[in-house]
Formats: sequence, C-alpha cells, structure tokens
Amino acid sequence: MKPRISSRWGFLIPLLLVAFACQIPTLGPSKPGQVTIAIGMPARTVVADWNKAVDSYTVTLSGNGKLGSHTTTVNAPVSTANFADVESGTWTVSVIATKLVGSTPVQVGAGSGSVGVSQANASSATISLSTTQKGAGGFSFTFAVPTSTGITSAEAQLYTNADGTQGPAMSPSLAADGTNQNQVGTVALSGVPSGSYRLELRFLRGANLAGVFSEAVNIWDNVTSDQWLAPNGTMQSQRDFDATEFNSADAALSNLAVRDSSGAPLSLGSAFASNITAYSIASQTISGSSVELTATGSVDGQGFRYRWNTGAWASLTSQQSSSTLSVVGGGTLEVQVTASDSTPRTYTISISPPFGVTYDGNGSDGGSIPIDTVGHQAGATALVLDNVQTLTKSGYTFYGWNTASDGSGKTVLPGETVVVTGPTKLYALWVSSAFTITNGVITGYVGTPTGTLTIPNGVVEIGADAFSAPKGLGITDLVLPDSLKVIGVHAFQGCTGMNNDIFIPDSVTTIATGAFQDCSGISGVYFNTGSQLTSLGDSALQGCSSIGTLDLSTTKLTSLGNYTFLGSQNLTSVILPATLTSLGSSNFYTCPRLTSFALASGNATFQANSGVLYSLDGTSLMAVPPAVSGTLVVPNSVTVIGQEALMSCAISGVNLPANLLGIGDRAFYGCPNLSAITIPASVTSLGYSVFYGSSSLTSVTMQGASPPNLPSGSFTFFAVSGSLQIHVPNSTAQTLYQAASGWSDYSPFIVTP
Repeated sequence: MKPRISSRWGFLIPLLLVAFACQIPTLGPSKPGQVTIAIGMPARTVVADWNKAVDSYTVTLSGNGKLGSHTTTVNAPVSTANFADVESGTWTVSVIATKLVGSTPVQVGAGSGSVGVSQANASSATISLSTTQKGAGGFSFTFAVPTSTGITSAEAQLYTNADGTQGPAMSPSLAADGTNQNQVGTVALSGVPSGSYRLELRFLRGANLAGVFSEAVNIWDNVTSDQWLAPNGTMQSQRDFDATEFNSADAALSNLAVRDSSGAPLSLGSAFASNITAYSIASQTISGSSVELTATGSVDGQGFRYRWNTGAWASLTSQQSSSTLSVVGGGTLEVQVTASDSTPRTYTISISPPFGVTYDGNGSDGGSIPIDTVGHQAGATALVLDNVQTLTKSGYTFYGWNTASDGSGKTVLPGETVVVTGPTKLYALWVSSAFTITNGVITGYVGTPTGTLTIPNGVVEIGADAFSAPKGLGITDLVLPDSLKVIGVHAFQGCTGMNNDIFIPDSVTTIATGAFQDCSGISGVYFNTGSQLTSLGDSALQGCSSIGTLDLSTTKLTSLGNYTFLGSQNLTSVILPATLTSLGSSNFYTCPRLTSFALASGNATFQANSGVLYSLDGTSLMAVPPAVSGTLVVPNSVTVIGQEALMSCAISGVNLPANLLGIGDRAFYGCPNLSAITIPASVTSLGYSVFYGSSSLTSVTMQGASPPNLPSGSFTFFAVSGSLQIHVPNSTAQTLYQAASGWSDYSPFIVTP
C-alpha cells in the first residue's frame, strides 16, 4: 500500500512533522546540516488510499538572504524528503502535493512553515498541509463491534471542520459477520465537497446510549476515502471496536466543543482527545464576549456538570448546549464527568484575558497615566480616555493619543473609540506650547512662526486662519504630518514668505477655501499616488503665481471648486484626475502661460486632445488653455461651446463648426485678442456674458436669419470694442434681431452687410 497525504483543515490538518536539534557552534568553519521531512497524519482518520489521492510531493527549503533554496520531488509511496548540505539558519519549508490528471500534474494540496538547521546536525521534520481542491468525493467507513456489547443499532452524523455545520444523518445497518462474533456496518456518502470533516458514531442498546465516537474524515476530489488510519499508524479497511470501549464506565468525554456568540466553533489549542483534560482558548478568537459549550459522553451512565471561574456547578446532558457564559475578563471553564465505576474526570479550558488598552505618557514628566480597567474582546470598540490624571510635559501641551510613539500612527482623541484587534497601546501626543490645539485641531499659535513650520504628528486639522497673514508671513517652508486630514479655510492665506514646494500627505482629504490663496512664493504642490484628496475649495491656490506644473492625477477630486487657480501667472500645465466630473468656474482665468490640460486614464467625463478638454463623446468643447493663440479651429463633432470654455484665451480668431447649437455662459469672456467671430446659423442660444471683456472684438457675424435665444440683460457684448458691429444677413433679419428679447439691448450695433 502506498501512503499518500490527505487534505486536512482545522485541528485535523495533516502534519509534516518537522523537529530539529540544535548544538552550540564550536570554533571553526560552519558545516552544513541535513534535513529529513517525514510525511505523516493523525491517527483515527478515515482516509483515501493514498495511491488514489497524491502522486508526488515537491518540498522546497527557502532561505533568507544568502541561504538560497533547495528543492526535491518525491514520488509516492515514498514518504520522506531528504536534503543534504543545508546551510545553518532558519529555512522556510513549502510542500506541494500533486496528482496526475492524464499527463498533467495538478496541485491538490499545499503547506508551509519553517525549520531551523544547525551546523553538522541532522534535523527531522513538523508542517501543515491543506487541500487546495474544490471538487467533491466520498467516503465508505466500515466498522465492527463485538456482539457481546449488546449493541442493537448505530447512528452517524457528519460535521464540517471549517465551521461545524451539521451534514446528513445516516443510519447504518448492522449485520453479523461470518464468525457471529461481531456485527459489521458501513457508513457511506458520496458527493461530499473536498475538505476535512468529523464523523460522529453513536451506538445504542435499545433506546440507551452505549457509546459515542468521533472519527476524522478526509475527502479528496474524485476519490472515495475507505481506509482507517489506526493509532499504530497502519492502514486498515475496517475499524474494529473493542468491547472495553463500551463496557468500561470510564469518566471520559468523546468530544468537547465551545462556540462563541456567532455560533462559530473555537479552537481549543489542540485537537480534542478524551485522555487530554487541559485546553485553552485565545480570547482574541472569540466574537463577542460569551460562549456556549457542548459535551458529548462516551458511555452509558455518565453525569455531567460545568462551571465558570469556580462558580456554582450547573448540570448538563450529553450533546446538550450549556447556558450562555460571559467570559469578559478571561478565566477557566470546567467540565466534570462522573461514571459509576471510576472517579470523576475534570476537563479545563483556560480562556485568556481579553485585550486591554494601555496608555503611555510618552515622555511626560508629571501627572499619572490613565488606566483603562475594561477588558475588550477582539473586534470590540474601546472608549478613548481623556488625560484624566493630568499628565504634563514641560514646555508642551497634551492634545490627544496616537498608536505610535512618534505620532505617525492613527490619532485618536478623548471620547472617540478604537477598534481593539490585539493588545493596544496609546501614546500621549505632545506639542510645543506655542500651538493652540483642541481635539486635534490647530486653532491658533502663540507668537509668530518663522522659518520652517512643522505641524506636529497627530494633528488632524489646521483650523481656519490659523497661520494666515500677517501671523504666517515669516514661514518659509511647511512640513505636514501624515495624520493631517483637513487644511482649513484661509489657513495660510497671504503667507508670501513660503518659497518652497509643499508636499500634501496622503491622509489629507480637504484643502478648504483659500487655504493657500496668494501664497505667491510656493513653487509647487505635490500629491502622492495614495492621495485621499476629495475636496479642493474655492480659491484654494488662487494667486499662487510661482507654481509651474500641477499634477492632480493621483487625487480623488470630483470637482475643482471655483477660482481655484485664478491668477496663477506661471502655471503651464495641469493634469486632472480620472475621478473629475466638474471643472467649476473661473478656475483658469488669468493663467496666461497655461498651455495644456491632461487627464489621468479612465476619466469617464472628459477627454483631452492636443491639450484641449472636450466632453467624453467629443460633442462639447469644455476648456481651452488660456495660452492658446492664433485661430482656433473647433472640430466638427462639437455642438456646444461649454461655459467659460475659452475664458481669457489669447486666440485672435475662431472657426466654429456649421452644426454648432449653443454657446455657454462666458465662453469667450476676457479674450483680449479676439477681433472677429462668425456664428453659424445652426446656433440656437447664447449664454450670459459670452464676449464680456473681449476688448478687441469689433465684428460678430450672425449667419442665421432668425436671432438665437439671448437672455435679457445678458451682458453678452459688454466691455467689448466701442466700434463693435453685429452683422446680420439682411434688413428683415435686422428687424427681427433688433426686436428680439436680449438682442434689443444691442440694437444700435446690429447692421446689415
């Protein structure tokens, strides 16, 4: 028979046993060692004939740094992998189990772990292997019970190891064997998903329980598990029960299970065995703060009781769930079993104390550290304490807590909550007493900052006008912390002394209205690939006249606000994010050196072509860089000139397509070089202030005999050349235009050829 490894999950995971010996190194060169990895499996498991499940195992030792790697493949039934000349050190061990499907090797299992190798020593091998199959198989478990036990019937139930889900119930029939000494039965099931299971067998004498036994079951893809791995390590086609397993009223359980409030089974630290009485549960694995236990007896006549933390005993019936037990604070759960002819046996389950939240003064020189007396289960939230013990640090002010001592972690303020996933320590945050900080927000500064201003780690917001001129005029450089989320309204407005680049941390979500307005010396504003910026307020960078290129492609902005870059005299190019859906208003007005727009890939609203922005479908002209000059030829696909599309552009002329339908508000606002324009007959509407301030405009030719819609009081031709003429096709058209709403405001300028 060829031994093969079986897939195992949970406490039934098959093991590759790896043990190693260490010796103290002696003087002289390091000598390589040897490693032997033996493939094994827990006893009392229903498994497949390994020849049907696995063809070969590939075992790899991977070292760190200079150690390199070693790989070998062994074919079943060989159950060991040997490595010679393995350098001393710690190695990662990985095992891949494969099965040939036709001529193609297919992975059916995998596992990993580590092993230490000491020089000139032989190491034998322990690692877990789990199935990677997603198919289905079956099992056929044959057993025999002595006739002398008086067993009259049997019941079987299958449970998954992953979550304890109850599978189908089975009632195997019992029949005498050829010797009439035993009764033989078979439990079989097909179409079972690959994985590991627990098979519970219950034997009865009439209506009375005679014994309950649990066997592990491994299911491999397209294989029937029909062998039983005995405690002595031999494969057997039949599980032979001994009469003593039924006749002894031993005070032992056949199974013990503990579940949390979600119903999920909890690991006892090791697989349950009736002869092992001490177990442990890690508190962090418990969902919620309570548990229930279920004890399963092994023979007739047993009694059960349980208690928590030496409290009062409560009775229990085999396979009955206990009452809900609160395990806040940790402690010991005891289950006691009594039988008629043996002394009681007590099983103990130690539940570690739940996680605590501790506080650290982080360099404090006065006061006391607050103490959280509440234990917290994994996933629970803990209330963050205030500085109730009046911690102090000379020259500094307390302003909150942080998960890192240097303030680079998550900042939490008193009254907020933290999610506890393990032992949690919070460090006091200290800031120079010059800063005025309330709940993580800088609201003021005592004195006048000069040179480099470093905002302390842990600050989440720079409040409105915190450093605006004249207070911040002496600031030359600005360093922002990774904890920062908001740069407030006018926070640095008018800080003309800033003359370096500003790097915005990924954590910042908002740069509010006028935050850096008129900071004329800032040479660049930069965002990293992980930027979380979602809001750039009105005039946020207005008047930042030293910025050249602005790359917003890594941000999550959907809108640019209004007047955001107005007056940025040296801005030459802007790269916009994929998330952008709105350009805002007057953002690039008086940016005379802006030559191109670009877009991050994936934008679903706009497209960029030759530095000009269009709607994604190309039917709307959205924005032309102000530095574009000469005659602009608008593509034939365009049917709408968008709002402010050519605002303050340097163009001297424009050719509009014959199918154009509309021209939006302020579309040609403040174009100082535009002298003449022809508007096609297809145009049906003009917006407000379309040519406002285009001071050189002297000729507008309207090709349509009927006037397009023009709002009354639109200022469309306000502040243009005093010699403006609006040419219409003929006298009939002239009459219509001069009488039309909106056009009548410009009646003296409407002329015929």
